[in-house]
Amino acid sequence: MGMSGSFRERRGPLLPRPARRGAALLLIGSLQFILVGMLIPELRYPGYSLTARTISALGNTAHSPLAELFNGSIILLGLLSVIGFALLWGAVHPGGRRLVALGLLSIASLGAIGVGAAPENVQGTVHGLAALTVFLAGGLGLLLLPLAMTRDTRWDGFRMYTALSGVVTLVALLLYLRGLVGPLGPGGMERLIVAPLLLWEILVGIRLLRLPAYAPPLHRASG
Repeated sequence: MGMSGSFRERRGPLLPRPARRGAALLLIGSLQFILVGMLIPELRYPGYSLTARTISALGNTAHSPLAELFNGSIILLGLLSVIGFALLWGAVHPGGRRLVALGLLSIASLGAIGVGAAPENVQGTVHGLAALTVFLAGGLGLLLLPLAMTRDTRWDGFRMYTALSGVVTLVALLLYLRGLVGPLGPGGMERLIVAPLLLWEILVGIRLLRLPAYAPPLHRASG
C-alpha cells in the first residue's frame, strides 16, 4: 500500500514514454513548418508581402516558386500532429473532456493535410474548408483542453496559456471572416490565427520533453 501510494504521488510530474514521443512530434512538426514550409518559400517568393498575401499563397502552384515545398511541409505538419496528439493521450486526464479537446486538435491536424493536398488554385473550395477546419477546430481544441488539464501537475503554468491561445485564435478568426483585418491585412490577420497554434505545439513539446519519462509497470495476474 505504501509503495502504491508513493507511485501515485510521483505519477503527476512523470510522463509516459508514448506521450514523450508525441511531444517530440508536435515540436518537430511545427518547427519544420515555420522554417521550411513558410520562411524559405517567403524568401523565394518575389514581392511577397506578409500583410497583403495569405499563407496559402505560398502553396499556390501557379505563382509560388516553392509551392511544392510549402504543400509538402504543411502535410507533414498535419501528419506529425495527428500522430502526436494520439500519443499525447496518456498525458491528459481521462474523460470526455480529453476526448473532445484532443479530438478537435486532431481534426485541425487533418485539416492541415487537406490544405497542402488541395492548393488554393487547384481546389479552392476544398482548400478553404480545410483551412477553416484548421482554424476553428484548433482554436476550440485549445480553448477546451485546459478543462482536461485540471489536477495534473504536468500542465502547471500551461492551463491559462492554452486557453488564451484558443481565445486569440478564435477572435482573430472572427475578425478575419468579417473582413476586419486593419493594418495587419489579410496575411497578418491569418498569421495571428495560426501563430498561437504553432507556438503552443512548440512550447508544449519543450515542456513535456523536459519531464522524466516512465514506462507503466507490466500487469501481473493475481494468485
